[in-house]
Amino acid sequence: VAPKKDEPPATTEDYWRIQIRRSAVSKYIKEPFFDDFMKGGFVKILIGQVQGMNKYRVGEITAIEYGLPSYKDHALNTQLTHRMTIKCGQHLIPRVKYEIISESRITEEEFRVYTQSGGTQLTQSQIAARRKKQQGYMNHTYTHEEIKQMVDKNMGFAAKVNEVKYCMYELLYGGEVCCCWLVTIVASLFIIMCSLLSSCLFCTCLCLSSCSVLFLLCS
Repeated sequence: VAPKKDEPPATTEDYWRIQIRRSAVSKYIKEPFFDDFMKGGFVKILIGQVQGMNKYRVGEITAIEYGLPSYKDHALNTQLTHRMTIKCGQHLIPRVKYEIISESRITEEEFRVYTQSGGTQLTQSQIAARRKKQQGYMNHTYTHEEIKQMVDKNMGFAAKVNEVKYCMYELLYGGEVCCCWLVTIVASLFIIMCSLLSSCLFCTCLCLSSCSVLFLLCS
């Protein structure tokens, strides 16, 4: 959206309207419109500490990068293969993890640093247009194609889980007796170790009895 003629730049409070916080990322990260929802939004990211205080930078999300090695996002408690590219002033910062996105509002000082470093200064009409786009995704109505894609994705995951279960079943019960014996030996060694470390005669006898039961089950 092109700015209106002689329209003043937006203020810090205006940018709050299109600021994306970590809670929003957590809410929409699995949605089919996630990429479009994120792009054009502004985030406040943690870049380190100065004298024991957290230091943040403000940036605009320009892209979502895919095809990266899987990693666990601790803030979202999920495995991901994508990250953000953020423009802070004149600098592009690639592969930014979502877990460093702040939940707090952009401060006047953080916004001042952003603008002084050459960050894009939007007008109120441009802010309004981006906010309208975000709200459109928040009230998104799923198409049949999107529903089909989500179902296929979930079924694909379930199929992988079932495949792993089948392989484990074949390994344990499909004639691989050596595996069963290996599990028995490891369990028995553990039980014997516990019995040796125990000073209780009853515990020692119980542990040795458990070893006998394991060998009988796999014989």
